[in-house]
Formats: sequence, C-alpha cells, structure tokens
Amino acid sequence: MNVTSNLPHDVWVFRRALGRSGCALFVSGIVVMTVFGTSAAAQQASLHVTPSVVSAGGSVTVRGTCEPNAPGVVFSNAFFEDPTHDFAGEGAATFMSDASGNFSAVAQIPSSKAPGTYSIGARCGGGNLGISLSLRVTSGGLANTGRSITAFAALGMALVVMGTLTVVVARTRRQMTTAN
Repeated sequence: MNVTSNLPHDVWVFRRALGRSGCALFVSGIVVMTVFGTSAAAQQASLHVTPSVVSAGGSVTVRGTCEPNAPGVVFSNAFFEDPTHDFAGEGAATFMSDASGNFSAVAQIPSSKAPGTYSIGARCGGGNLGISLSLRVTSGGLANTGRSITAFAALGMALVVMGTLTVVVARTRRQMTTAN
C-alpha cells in the first residue's frame, strides 16, 4: 500500500474509511432532515391577534397553533378578568386545539381598560408557547360596527368629481353655443 503521509497506517485507514462513510452519513442526514424536519417545523407554535389595535370595550380573536387536541389559555392584562376568565391574575380566554393543533379564542377588553400597549401570551397542554404579542388598546369611543367608511368615502369623492366634471362640461357647451 502506498501511503504518502506521515501518519501511522492505522490512522490513515481510519481517515479513509471515515471519508467514505462520512459522505454516506452526510447524505443520510440530509434525507432524514428533509423527510422529518418538515413535520417538526409544522408543529412549531404560533400566535396571532386580530385586530392588533382595539378600543376599550371591544374584543380580539387570538389564533395560533400548538400541540394537537390540547386544552389551553390565552392571557393578558388587557383581557376581561373574573373567576372564570383568570390565569395567574391576568384576564384569560380558554381554548381546545384541534387535531392539527390549530386554536382560536375570543377575549373581551373591558370598557374601563386604560389605553396602552399590553402583552398577550398563551399556554397549551400545560406548557408556555414562549411567544408574546403586543396589543394596543385605545380609549373607548363609539362602538365599531364592523363597517369601514373607506368605501363610502371613495364613492363620495368619485361622485363629487363626476358632478364637477358635469358642471364644467355643461358650462363649456353653453358658452360655445352662445358664442356661435
């Protein structure tokens, strides 16, 4: 055997074998991570709040993912608190995740809640999700009926522009007919 290094023969044989099997192990690791890594990533916890800005007296929906078929709770100092809506001294709303781990909970914001930014957290199946969201509470005003005035404002502006154009065209025609 022609060994060109200064390494002892046993070390050289080990390094050569490791090179061949190391490549096979690397490829096997990539395959395992691809096949099984996707399902592990899909089971990561998530948490979302809608809307993220709410008037005092309103409500929010907290959605997320956690372990499947597990009871849980979303909690915040911004949420309504009473003996049935309490988690460790904070307002809370309970949920049960479905077979895919998805959950949804609606939480009320008291009308007396001071404006400010509050944290929202969640626990599922006995463990903390480790995710914190921010919720901004604004002073209570008129109740939100769910209708946006943006579409009505756009329609109103379009009607004003069309009316102005109609008046301008009518005056121009009138001036042209009296000039002839």
